[in-house]
Order: sequence, then C-alpha cells, then structure tokens
Amino acid sequence: MIRLYVNKLIGKTRQMIRLYVDPPAYEAGKLIRENRITISEYYRIAVVTLLLINLSTYQPILCLYAESDFLLVNTGARAAGMGGAFCALADDINAVYWNPAGLGHIRWEEFAFMHRWYRDEIYEFGAYCQPIEELDGNIGESIYYMSKSSDNYNLAAVLSWGQQIMGVESREHNIPGSESLNVGINLKFMREEIYDVRKDKYAVDIGGLYKFQEDRISFGTVLQNIGAGKEYVNTKIGAGYRILNKDSVLTIDVNFPYGRTYASAGAEYWLFDIFALRCGYTTLGDTNGLRCGLGYGRESLKINYAVIPSGESKDTHYAGISYRFGGLFKTGVVQAKIEKHFIQGKRFYRHNDLISAYREFQDVLFLNSEHEGAKEYLDKIRTVKKDIQMSRHFQAGKKYYQLGKLLKAKYEFESIIKVVPDNKETKNYLEMIEEKFEKMTEADALFRHGINSYEKGDYQKALDYWEAVAVVDKDYPEINNYIARSSDKIETMRKKKKEQERQRKEQEKNEKIKLHYEKGKDFYSQKKWDDSAKQFMAVLDIEPSHKSSKKYLEKIKYSVAEDLYDKAENLYNEKKYKESVNYFQETLKVIPDYRDSEELIRKITAEMKEYNLKKADELYERGLEAYKNGRIDKAIGLWKQAVDLNPNHLPAKKALQRIENETE
Repeated sequence: MIRLYVNKLIGKTRQMIRLYVDPPAYEAGKLIRENRITISEYYRIAVVTLLLINLSTYQPILCLYAESDFLLVNTGARAAGMGGAFCALADDINAVYWNPAGLGHIRWEEFAFMHRWYRDEIYEFGAYCQPIEELDGNIGESIYYMSKSSDNYNLAAVLSWGQQIMGVESREHNIPGSESLNVGINLKFMREEIYDVRKDKYAVDIGGLYKFQEDRISFGTVLQNIGAGKEYVNTKIGAGYRILNKDSVLTIDVNFPYGRTYASAGAEYWLFDIFALRCGYTTLGDTNGLRCGLGYGRESLKINYAVIPSGESKDTHYAGISYRFGGLFKTGVVQAKIEKHFIQGKRFYRHNDLISAYREFQDVLFLNSEHEGAKEYLDKIRTVKKDIQMSRHFQAGKKYYQLGKLLKAKYEFESIIKVVPDNKETKNYLEMIEEKFEKMTEADALFRHGINSYEKGDYQKALDYWEAVAVVDKDYPEINNYIARSSDKIETMRKKKKEQERQRKEQEKNEKIKLHYEKGKDFYSQKKWDDSAKQFMAVLDIEPSHKSSKKYLEKIKYSVAEDLYDKAENLYNEKKYKESVNYFQETLKVIPDYRDSEELIRKITAEMKEYNLKKADELYERGLEAYKNGRIDKAIGLWKQAVDLNPNHLPAKKALQRIENETE
C-alpha cells in the first residue's frame, strides 16, 4: 500500500517538474480537468517540487549573486536583528520580502515602515497587507528605495500574494492544525538609475512555507528575482523551531546566490509578551558577523531596532514600526488567545495534569463557546479515571487547608470536583471548609478584617481589629503576636514618616542655603561687598558650619580693606591728609594691622602737622597783607584759619586780639 502511494506521488511529482521546467498553462489545467489531481494536490506537489529542486540542484539559472547592493539589504529591523534568517519564520508583514508564502498566516490588515542608517546611504521600506476573504488569501504591496547620491538610486515596487492551502479546514473550525502549508508569489518591478541612465527590470518570487507540530517547526523556501537575469536570482532555504511555550524561536537560512553560498542564523526571545531580544549571525561577504536587535510592542503596535556592528567602518542601524488594525485584527487577537489556551490545555492533558488542562479548555470556551476541540477534550477529561487525590491540585488544596487559607483551598478542591464530581475525599475537604466558615465566631470575623487591613497596608486599622479580638477572646490563637506585629509596623511607619519629614526639612534648608550662597557669589563677582556679605551671613544663620560661606566672608573682609586702603592712598597723594587718615583708620577697623596702615597714619599725621605749621604761617602773612590794604574782614578770616591749623601760632592770636581791642 505504501509502495503504491509513493509511486503515485512520484508520478505526480514528475508531472509537476515538467510543468516547472516547461510550464504551459494548459498542461496544469489538463491534469485538473481529467481529475488526475485536485487543486489542493496541485499546490502541495508544486511546493514539494520547489523544495526538492532547491535541495537537489545547484544551477546558475536558479542562483544569484546580486551585484547590486540593493537586492542584498536586509529588510525589516526584526529580521535584520536575527541575522537575516527569516525565510522559515515570515510571520509578519516583512514576509513580502523574505517569503511571500508567510502572508497566508496573517489574519489582519497591517502596514510597516523601516529606515536604515549606513554612512551616507538612504534606504527606506514601506509595506501594507490585507486579507481577501473571498479569495481565501492575503495581498500585500511594498516599496523599496535606496540612494547613495543624488545621481544614483534604486527603486522597487512589489505586489505580493500568500495563501494557506493545507490546514484551512482546521482553522475554519477554530482548531489549531498540526500542520499547514502556504504558498506565495511576488511580482516585482525594479528600477536603477545612474547619471540619468535608467534600467528597468521585472521579476517574480515564488515561496513555500510548511509548518507542523502546532507551528513549532517550520521549513521555508523561496526562489527570488526569477526573470531578472541569472546574476540576480537567489535560492533561499530555511528552517525554524519555536521553544519555551513559543516565546522563543531559532532560525537558520541558507542562500545560494550566483557563484557562492552563505548562511544566516538567528534567535528571538520575548519577555512578558512585550519586550523582544534578538541576535543573529551571517557569513555574507564583507558584512559577515554578529547582529543584534530589540523589540517592543503589544498585539497592534510594534517597534523594532537592530544594529550591525562594524570594526572598520560605521555601524549599520535599522529602525522600524508596524501597526495592525481592522476588524480582522481584533478577531485574530482573540483567535491567537484561543490557540494559546488550547495548545496549553493539550500539553497539560498529555502530562496527565487534568485540572490545569480543564482550566485551559474552559478559558477557550469562554472566548469561543462553539470551540469543538475544547469540548472534545473536556469530554475526554470527564471520562478519564485518574488518581486525582495524588494530583498537585489536591496536594495544594490540602496545604492551603492546613495553613488556614480556606478560600484558596476551596478553589483547588472545587476545580477537582468539576472534573471528578464523585471524588469523596475532595468532597470531605469541601464539607470541612464549609463547616469552618459556618462556625466562625465574632472574633474570627474581626480577625479576618484585621488580616485584610494589614495586607492593604492599613496597620492602625488592623491593630484596632486585633485588639478588639483580644477583648472578645483573650485566648484567641496567636492574637498577641499579630498585635505585636501590627504595632511594630506602626512604629516602623512612624519612624519612616519622621525620617521623611526630616529629609523634607533638610531639603528645604539646603535649597535656602543654595539660594543665598549663589546670590552671595553673584554679588561677590560684581564687587558688591555689602550685599554679598549679607547673603553669606544668611547662609551662616541657617548652617553655622558652612565653610565656603566663611571663606567668602574672609575674602570680602580683605577686599573691603583693600578698597579702603587704596582710597586712603589716593587721598594722601592728593594731600588730603585728614580724609586719608580717616580711611586708614577705617581699614584698621576691618582688619587690624592691615599692611602698613598704622605706620602710614603716623607718617601722614607728622606730615600733616608740618604742613599745617607752614600753612598757618602762610595764612598769617596773607592776613597781614590784607590788613595793610584795609581789608580787615579778610585778614580776620585768614588769621582764624591760621589759628585752626596751629593753635599755638602766637602772631596770629595777637593780631586777632589787637583787632578785637581796636573794635572795642
């Protein structure tokens, strides 16, 4: 029987190889019209044939070494962070570049944009895809642009189609299929312009994607740039494996460009379904080496980043954003949750954890009450005879019961009863729990209120409840320990609040100190000594040990003394001896023994005395001259000035006395 099936498959495969090598459309139609193969078989054999050709042949006509960098640039920051190993994954809109067959798995509208930074190059990518329910597939449009200068650019516009041809029946019934097969095609228009010389090309990509073991393992293959010339054609083969509850994936791609071969490998890990870590490696030419990337996003919006380090030139950076939307997106999110719970339930079931499996399948029915697969498994669980008493749920319920956590114990036991309604031991525990609830006294109720308040952080209220318990029943188990515990918490909170208040005041004090200190420095820089000193004194009023303010005040004293000293010297040079002496005396009030102030005061005093004697004689002579000329009043004034300067000037005194006698 097996030999007959193999022979039949080989015969059909040979027919499909003929269609691939010499593909007149009527041959395919002839096979289908004669009912020798079905449409589904046609697609399956076509993809299998494509895989066989890629794996078994290596001909230049099916291979590429893209001399243009444009065709070798990784598209999509997510794929770039995984080293470009994305052919067998292709589970988002970037499938339009890596493997159009991946579009068959997308169940929503999605658009994406990406930008690449590398030296002075500009590279942009934008794409959009939308499911077409009438045609049972997805259509995608994308555009690629790269420019190295104003006279050189590359442009590509691509129309994509992807369809799932195996596994559709299971999806229609909302049951994750064990395997699926997708096919896809790209129709490409490419343009290159260098110094006004334009060159247009048209090409086709054909891809296949096969997934099995509930999408954990996948294989993909793509023929790229068919029809653009053998130097542009590439054959890509890849594999992927999901691990850790599908939160992580490992991928590998092998490429057969014209005249050479290179491989890529990548890994992706999602944390909390929000953050993604990625790394990859490729052996492609001068760009070989490690890559890494990050991702962030929920179901609808995702932001991705990747970097390709370079030891000799600038690093290459990728940044991209994608957004999923539309009614089909919402349906797809719900469907994804359904599949997640369903797969988890099957895993628990295989490991004989029937309670956990039961919960997962119930979650499935909550999201979709008509889910046939979940219903079938729940029926199986109800009919399976297992030693439920030894399950981890029963043990957990017993432990919670012994610890007095009755509500949690009740939850575990009720979960068991839903699966095995006649389990006597579980029923006994549930009856004991109900009896405990019924027998709860007033003290129990108060104690529970205290527990709830304590868990909410209201320790004072908890203390009030527990002290009330002690009043109602002074022998209540462990009540004194609970009272002590809440009292300790209250004291800790009081100390914490006190410390916070101290820190607040300290912060306010520091802010005031900073304000005055900065003002003082500002006034000091403007040589406004009085204003500056007031600010630094204000600092010392708040913090007497503030060293910097003390230093500034000391500097201000010397600056003031220096200004006074300079003023005194200037007055001395102007022979204003009296004013000069006054400023030197002010200088000594600020800083005693400042420089030679005392010595200068003595010197100026002696000079001022000698000057006054000479000046008095001069004034006396001028007074005599005025007296001889009959200017008595002026003579009197000059002689009085002479006496003021030299009180012992006898001629001036006698002259004034004589005039006074004459007047009488």
